Amino acid sequence: FVDPDAVGYAHVNCVYVEYGANWSNISENKFFESGAASVSLLNCPHVNVSNNQIANAGRLGSVANGVCAGVRVASDSASFNQTLSVNIIVSGNIFVGCRAEAVYAASTSNVEISNNLISQPSNAVASFVYSAIALFSCAEAKVLNNSVSAYNTTNACFCFNTWDVSITNCRHIQ
Repeated sequence: FVDPDAVGYAHVNCVYVEYGANWSNISENKFFESGAASVSLLNCPHVNVSNNQIANAGRLGSVANGVCAGVRVASDSASFNQTLSVNIIVSGNIFVGCRAEAVYAASTSNVEISNNLISQPSNAVASFVYSAIALFSCAEAKVLNNSVSAYNTTNACFCFNTWDVSITNCRHIQ
């Protein structure tokens, strides 16, 4: 048993992989009340995160840099890295109560975020400040067929310094 109010709990991920997970599937899981991101992948190529139920991600962590996202995918390279964190699929997941973004991707390429249901950020700040999906310095990203509710920002998907992005049929439901 882990005490969710313990200081150390603030940095716990349900799944954390760094420099690995090549050709892996993270699917059919129920992640609940992670201290930080429920699934955090750093420098992991060719990963499929699908059909998971993710609730209350980032319960105690810092909201900066996607730390409290439901799924966080990143490369630690200061410049765009084409050899790591590529071909990432985040599809068919249910996100409820994430403290910040449901999906956060940074410095990655060939990212597809599709067919996810994203609802009810865990606090009022998240609903007004964070987008459901955030892409930073990503290339060749596809965001399609996601349903987003209860995020009051104008952007269901926020992109910064990102190129070759296709956003299709994403529904922002109030």
